[in-house]
Amino acid sequence: MTKQKGNPKRSVAFATALMLVSLAAFGAAFYFLDGMALVEEYLGTGDGGSATGTGSSEATESAGRVSEDTLQLPAGMPEEFALRIWQEQVDSQANLSRLADGEVEHIKVSGTDLQEDVSTLSITASFRDGTSADGKLGFRKFGSVWYVAYVTGLREGDAGTAPTGPLPAVDDVDIGLLNAILVENEKSAPVSEEYATGIVEAIRIAGVVKGRNTATLKIEMNETHEEGYGDVILVTKDIGGKPYWFIARFTKTVAQ
Repeated sequence: MTKQKGNPKRSVAFATALMLVSLAAFGAAFYFLDGMALVEEYLGTGDGGSATGTGSSEATESAGRVSEDTLQLPAGMPEEFALRIWQEQVDSQANLSRLADGEVEHIKVSGTDLQEDVSTLSITASFRDGTSADGKLGFRKFGSVWYVAYVTGLREGDAGTAPTGPLPAVDDVDIGLLNAILVENEKSAPVSEEYATGIVEAIRIAGVVKGRNTATLKIEMNETHEEGYGDVILVTKDIGGKPYWFIARFTKTVAQ
């Protein structure tokens, strides 16, 4: 029996096409997820893998870039900006804890007050107990990056203003965690911009996946131009004997 030989040119063409499709898919995922492990890897508390993470070698490389002792600011960022982001998230603890504990089921954006470097989203949160409450989700911009700053209201007093607590001294913050939050916000830039500029109209929180020191909100997104799904990643750390939650990162994948 004579063995039939395949067409080498056709095989090369098929392999090339398959490679291009694979690269395109990888490129889309990399754009939104950045192909790296969760912020818990920065803290040395990873669970050995995650839905949005890749290999441990990349996580180790990333962790090596985050100092535990020296505040690492993006070029030109004033120290005051980073400390304000930290303090506003500290002042948002009641609401961040509600998100991390899975109490919130749906968040609707009813309006966006977009200034040059500040964006304030008017939101309504629907809770799993059947109640709802209004609040504000704030972002602050430095350079081309929108950094998530605070969540006010949602049953906690005045829902119309940003937190006004005094800024801490650098020695009073967790340097490693603040550095990680800044890095993760930079990597979230394409997604956080969609929130800050009013493109995201609502999110439904399908569930919360708890890690050793993280809470990953699995979300479905309604936007002005498309639908998607992704994660809102919060990290917790015990500071002065009390657990604090911080929003570290947004991810998104476009629904097909």
